[in-house]
This record gives sequence, structure tokens and C-alpha cells, in this order.
Amino acid sequence: MRLGRALACINGNQREAREALDRALGTSGLSPFAEAALGGDVAVGLSRLGHYDQADRLLREAAAAMAQWSPLFRAQYLGRQAQTAVRADEPALAVHHMHSLTRALPFVGSARVNTRVAAVITATAKWDRIPEVRTARESLRALLPAEFPSA
Repeated sequence: MRLGRALACINGNQREAREALDRALGTSGLSPFAEAALGGDVAVGLSRLGHYDQADRLLREAAAAMAQWSPLFRAQYLGRQAQTAVRADEPALAVHHMHSLTRALPFVGSARVNTRVAAVITATAKWDRIPEVRTARESLRALLPAEFPSA
């Protein structure tokens, strides 16, 4: 999984990255928690490769599974879903994921999650003329601590 995610960040290694990510998805014998985390982490690599639909599905599954164990991991995957929707140029889907993230944030106190939220707010600035995006951005911004400025 880590190899696939790393290769996904380097141009020209798409085939190798996809193969590594597919191998990771084929791993068996994991605990339900580890399986959910693996699926979510593979999804991050798939998003970088432009496989947005599969990434969104895996992130949705990971966030749902993580809800029973870790509000932190759930919020991380919800944030990744929003980022994937931005990469896919899907403002309506990004809004949906941003609202889910807004509902999860009060249960998490994490600089990493706050950094991801700030990144989502910044990345969606290009759609601020869309009222639903503007509302979702404002909802997220209202939950960020002051030390996390965002666009």
C-alpha cells in the first residue's frame, strides 16, 4: 500500500502504482479495523492516480467502518473524500462530503484533521460562486481553530 501510494505521487509510475495498490487490496487475514484502514489508504493512492470513483467508494467504506472504532480515522477519510471530489472536479459531491466532514469535526481534536479541513476549504475556493459550496466552506471554516487560517 505504501509503495503504491508513493509511486502514485511520481509521474510515469502509474502502472506500477496501480499494481501495488491492487496487490494491497488483495491482502487477506486482516482484522476488520486493519482492512478498513488499508482500503482507505489504498483509496488515497487511487485518488492521486485519477481513479476517483473507486477511491470515493473505498473511502466511503473506510469511513463507515471506522465510525465504530475511531472518530479520528473517520474524519480523516471524510476529508480525503472531499479532496477526491475536488480532484475529480465534482463540486456537488465535494459539498456532500464537506457536510459529512462538518458533522464529524466536533468529535475530533486533531491538528492533522484541521490541516486537511483547511486544505479542503482552500481547494474549493475556486467554486465559491456556487452557493452550496460557499455554505459548506463557511460551515467548515466555523469549526476550525483560529490558528488554522484558510481561504
